[in-house]
Formats: sequence, structure tokens, C-alpha cells
Amino acid sequence: MLANFFRKDIAGLFFSSKGMVVIQQAAGKIKNQLGVPYPIKREDTTGVSSDDIFELFKNKETEMIAFLQKAIRDSRIDTPNVVVALPPKDLIIRFFEMPNIPRSEVLAGINFEMKKYIPFKIEELAYDFQYRVKQKANIIEVILCGIKQDPIDKYIGLFRQLNLNVVAFEPALFSLFRLLVIKNKILSTKSYVILEFDQQEANILIAEKGFPYFTRDIKLISTAAAVKEEEGFDAILFRLINEIRVSLDYYRRQFMKGDIDEMIVISNKSYSSWVDNFSKELGLKVSFVALNDLFKIKDVREDMLSDIAKAYGAALRIERPSLVTLNLGKTKEKADKLALAAAAPSGEDLQAFFTAFFKQSKAAILKGLAIGVAIFLVGYGMSFSKLFPLEKQLATASVKQLPFLPGVDLSSLESVQSSEMVFNEKRRDFSNLTDNNVFFYKKILLLSRLMPTGVWLTGLDYYANPPSLKFQCYSYDADQKMRSENINKFILNLKGSNDFSRDMPSIELKSYREVNAGKVYYMQFDVTCENKSERTAATGGI
Repeated sequence: MLANFFRKDIAGLFFSSKGMVVIQQAAGKIKNQLGVPYPIKREDTTGVSSDDIFELFKNKETEMIAFLQKAIRDSRIDTPNVVVALPPKDLIIRFFEMPNIPRSEVLAGINFEMKKYIPFKIEELAYDFQYRVKQKANIIEVILCGIKQDPIDKYIGLFRQLNLNVVAFEPALFSLFRLLVIKNKILSTKSYVILEFDQQEANILIAEKGFPYFTRDIKLISTAAAVKEEEGFDAILFRLINEIRVSLDYYRRQFMKGDIDEMIVISNKSYSSWVDNFSKELGLKVSFVALNDLFKIKDVREDMLSDIAKAYGAALRIERPSLVTLNLGKTKEKADKLALAAAAPSGEDLQAFFTAFFKQSKAAILKGLAIGVAIFLVGYGMSFSKLFPLEKQLATASVKQLPFLPGVDLSSLESVQSSEMVFNEKRRDFSNLTDNNVFFYKKILLLSRLMPTGVWLTGLDYYANPPSLKFQCYSYDADQKMRSENINKFILNLKGSNDFSRDMPSIELKSYREVNAGKVYYMQFDVTCENKSERTAATGGI
């Protein structure tokens, strides 16, 4: 049995909304295949998540395992080695750029940068990344993909029961991308928009010279039953054209890239007539690729063709890997990367890193510094004018020095007590002003870390007693849904941070509105953080 794990033939596996697909290949050709619907009916016929899959096994694990084992046996799939193509719903896929720093410092730089794009702790994440150096632009391009560790552990446990050895976990869309490369449908020298879809869901990938920059998954129609006559082909076509236009707009603004060479549409043959519509509306050269032309399998359900393509692409991973070969199951390699990234660099290394980073990001850094200095000066400067006179008085004042203070009459106990009260009030004022500014400074630092990509701070008001914050922001993304999701993510980040919400447990979205600035759309919104006690004196604002 152990010898089987070293065989070169391999299978690709994909859990879809419809069932499980396994494609075994040898020498690049399909050897055996399995497409089996779930024995338990799912209500939602669109994109499946890992939670959806494991929900099917809930309280029925023995039944499901026995069912899948029999299906694998009956299909004559005789290799234990599988590459698992993961559904897009679970995945975080991000692209970012870094300065072209020395190779020895790249891992540390990526580890630092990636924390900006992950909404939870790195320790909870199964992830991988790849990068390429663009010498002419003097930058490093990084593609990062992650999934929570918990579903990966559950998958591994499931596959062990099926006697399967997981060679790699990878995004299903990248598996499809590999298949297109191998079948010579795309060239590594060109830029593409790749659209794969059926009636229920669609996937968009934008790639330049073999490197993915942008991915999206889109639910088109909630259930198969919802496909009414008025919600048929025309409605899907209209939705797709709009979503591609939005995606292209975001891609061009975010990455400042040039023209797209070609759009590849992948679907069932019934949609081939849409090529002219896509080309006319988007102004792109469009080629149609029929799913059943990518492989030759007889007697297969049409709605399973897309799933087969993803499983087949995953199976081809060891035959002819594409430029991007992420593996979210590389626990050892991941640990090695973390260890390298966590290694403390020398003073010279740090100087080189930040020198390079500053050269590449001068404008952004100066903008950030300006905002930081403004916050510091406005928050502190307004109060220091009050602090310094108090500090001067307090430095020369104590109970023992009371006789030397002007206006103090020691002839009566009442006069001494009165003077002591004045002194204590000034001391409290000094302490309150200092504490309040330290408090708000810490909160502002946390605020910057909790803001997701696409959210910007435009204004800030803060109150001392009780401590509360009100800030004005906007959320930008070409996708309207993402603009709203960024706001929700920001609110959740604030509520989920104990350090931020400890003194201000009530965090509320007070208002939001869509703003149209020419062809640019963004969401303007206000957030209030307070402890619901009566607010008294305003300390300052920006």
C-alpha cells in the first residue's frame, strides 16, 4: 500500500455544489473519472463552501464515507494521491506589490505586508504565496492565498477515511487556469480576462503574462428553481457584462495596468453565441472555449462539465505546472517560511529594507506621516497649551510650599483647606489631560491597524468624558457589494478588538450614503464609538 503513494499518476478532486468529481490522469491524459452527486440533497444549487460540504456529513458521516468509498472503487480510480481544488467561497486571494528588496529579505517583507490583507490571525490560517520580480519596474509582485486552518484539517481527516493522500490544496480557479495553459488556450506573453460560468454562478480571473492579479466569484441566480423565463439568458448576460466591466475598472485603477489582450469565455456550447455581445459591450477581443472541448468524456452531465475541468486541471499539477502553484497544505514549508520571516534582521538589513521601501512608496509614506503628524499635533498640541502652565505651577507647588504661594492666608484652617483644594484640582486637570491624550493616541494607532483595504479615514472627533470617538470614512471599491462588505468588515474589526472596544463597547454605524464623483463611486459613512454614558466635554477633532 505504501508504494502506491510514490506513484506518478495522480487524481484531481473537486467538491462542487452538485457533488464530488475525481479525475485520474496519467501522462497528461484522463485515465479514470468519477462524477457523483451527493446522496443528500442541497437546497442551494450555487457555489459551495467547506462548511456546506461538512454540513452534509453532519450526523451522517458513516453513510457518506461508505457512499464515497464505493463510488471511488466502482470508478476504478486506483491512485491514492490527489490534488484538491478548493471552492472559491472559503478563500482569501490577494495580490500586492513590494519594493525590489534583497532576496534574503523577501520572506520577512512578505510576512510583514500580508498581515494587512488577512482579517484574522496568521496562526489560524493555512496559506501560501508566490512572487515574481519585475526588474524594469523594480518591484516584487506577490500573490497570496489563504483559508482558515480548520477546514483544511477537516478535509485531511475526511480524505484519510477515504484512503486518499492529499498532495496539495489549491484554488479551483487556478486549477482551471492551468488547464487552459496546457491546452494552449492562453499564452504566457499576453493579458487575459477569463470568465467561467453557468446559469447559477460565475468566476472571473484577470491575469497578465501567466500571473493572476484579480479573482471574483459571483452568484448569478440563487437556485435552479429561480431560473424563470424572464430571468433566463438575457438576464445572465446583462449581469455578466456589468460584473466584468466593474472588475476591469477595479483592475485598471488598482494595478495601473495596460490593455487586456483577450477575453476567454468558458462555458457550455449553448452560450457560444454570446461572444459578439461580450465583444461589443466590453470592447475586447473575445474567444469562446467550450468545456467539453477541453477533454473528451462521454455520457457526462452538462452541468458537471465545469467541475470536471477544475478537477482535471488539479490532476495536471505534477505533469506541467503553471506559473502559480500554490499549496495551502504545505505545513512544513509554511513553518519554514514563518521561521525565516520571524528571524530578526540586522541593523543594516533593516536600513536596506526601509530605504528600498521608502524609494518605492515615498508618496504613500509622506501622506501617512502627514496624517499621523496631524493627528498627533491636533490631539496633543491643543492640550499642551493647557498642560504647560499647569505643569509649571505644579512643579513649584506642594503642601510644604503653601506659605510661599501668593494669596495664601495661613491664619485660618479654612484658608489652608481651600488652597489645598485648588492645588488638587489643578493636579487632577493635569492628570486628566495627560491620560486622555495618551488614551486617544493609542486608540488612533489601533484604528489605523483595524481598517481594511479600501477604507479611508477623512475626519475624527473625540470626547474626554466619557471617552468616545466619532469618525468619518469612505469605502472605495469598483464593486458595490465589496464597498458594503468593507464597511461591515471594519465595524467587525473594531468590535472584535478588545483593546479598542474595552472602554467604548458601543460601536455603531450611524449613517452611510453612496457618492458619485464622476465615474468613481464610493460609500461615505460615519461610525460612533462610546460607552452610552452622557457625553460631556469635547476634547478635539480633525
